[in-house]
Amino acid sequence: MESAVFYTRVSTDSQKERKTIEYQDALAKELITNNQHFLVHEYKDEGFTGETLDREQLDKMREGARAGSFKNLYVFDLDRISRTMEEQIFVVKELMKNGIDIYTHKGKLDSNEDGKKILYITAIVAEMEKMNTLARTREAKRQKARRNVVVGHKTSTGYDYKKDWNPVTNEYVRDGRYEPNGKWKKIVNIIFDTYLDLRSIRGVTKYMQDNGYPTPMGGARWGKTTIKNILTRTDYIGTMFYNKHYSIETKSGQDRKYKKVVRTGRRLRDRKEWIGIDVPPIVDEKKYKLVQDILAKNSTNKRRNDKYKYLLTEVDKFCLLCGCRINKTPYHGVSYYKCDNKGHRFPLPRDCFAGAVKSETIDDYVWSKTADIILNPDILLAKVKDTISNHNRTLGSIDNEKSILLKEKSDLCKQSKAIVDCLTKIKDWDENAIKDLQEKLNSFYKRLRIIDEELSVLEAHHNEQSVDGCLSKKSIKDFCKLAVNSMKKFSFEDKQKFVKMILSKVDIDTVSKKIKVKIMIPSLNDNSSLLLRT
Repeated sequence: MESAVFYTRVSTDSQKERKTIEYQDALAKELITNNQHFLVHEYKDEGFTGETLDREQLDKMREGARAGSFKNLYVFDLDRISRTMEEQIFVVKELMKNGIDIYTHKGKLDSNEDGKKILYITAIVAEMEKMNTLARTREAKRQKARRNVVVGHKTSTGYDYKKDWNPVTNEYVRDGRYEPNGKWKKIVNIIFDTYLDLRSIRGVTKYMQDNGYPTPMGGARWGKTTIKNILTRTDYIGTMFYNKHYSIETKSGQDRKYKKVVRTGRRLRDRKEWIGIDVPPIVDEKKYKLVQDILAKNSTNKRRNDKYKYLLTEVDKFCLLCGCRINKTPYHGVSYYKCDNKGHRFPLPRDCFAGAVKSETIDDYVWSKTADIILNPDILLAKVKDTISNHNRTLGSIDNEKSILLKEKSDLCKQSKAIVDCLTKIKDWDENAIKDLQEKLNSFYKRLRIIDEELSVLEAHHNEQSVDGCLSKKSIKDFCKLAVNSMKKFSFEDKQKFVKMILSKVDIDTVSKKIKVKIMIPSLNDNSSLLLRT
């Protein structure tokens, strides 16, 4: 008997609701049984797009293939591995190179030349089918919207999505519609009426929270963005729009290796591309227009503090007491720095009572201390040596832990391979003996997963502890020498630019009057040095 694993993937919640992944599981297990293979592991990526190979379970399956943990891979179709032609071929060839036989619902994938030709043709056809399907689906949705039919079942707050039952066909009709929800229609109108009274999104948010109204998503508190979105939706006066946004990749979340959706951002399309769909109105049109006029006026008259000068404008500032950001806050003609705990927790009460501090006090102190450090190479050198020494001790501890885990992983892989070889070569085994070996094998695989997780944590910690090794005594002294002749001539704007380059973080405790500053030491090739030369 040969060892086998199966890999499944679904990309959306609706697919999971239709039990797509359970169907893939059942089919794979049936094929494994029919081919007289024994299952050693299941790999499942739920809710991940097929446009990227950065999937946790896919990575573990590929690693298992490289380690020889199994001999056969079962997958419903090759598009479960990847939706793009290049990546699909890359992974399949990698698996074959590691001696893995691949089975789909259509049968075994041959590894000879003819099989490779079929692989390329299949991948090209799959890519073309995907593009054609996406194009047809988009156009079908647009045509549906142009027929004044609601597209999609996700409704705005205040509506329910309804479909009629056809007793002849014994199923729901294809097209649905929006119907006002009595409870949420009332809440939406309360939001509009309250805004007309208070003329403040913040005030409406606090009113809804204080009076215990439920939030649209069932969360614990109302947010200002939720209120603003409700106040600006045209659905409530009888017109919703389809084809209003398009998706893009954003920089947010780039530190996460495994992202279920690649294009997480949304941008507005040109107004001409929007397609209007009639829905039942639930807010009086005069009331709606009056709210829009007030929103526009408030936006135009929004007070800006551009006339106030803050040295730390573009430096990350945090409160040492609660960890919230420190904001710039002008008051009666005076500029202050103040903890944003109240705004961060709004509409809930704040739990940090750090007071405001005049920006002049903070700015003068930070600039003075920063200048003292920058102009003194001995202080910098001592700090750099101390930092590198501490990091080296930490890195040595991490590397020691990693070596222990890697040795254990290597031993487990060898033992697992030995068990798999036994199960493969010897046919007349007692069923209980086979069961015991499989249980032992499963325990090995469980421990290997834990080791992989621990290694990932250690690797991330290792990267966090990395230190720029290009710092030298000469580069620090050269930088300080250059700074002495330039910093005294800086204008306020020059100081702002300089601290932006030098300071990575400032922590402020306005109660005990403590300030922690994290300084980055640049090389002479950095922009900070160019600023010093000008």
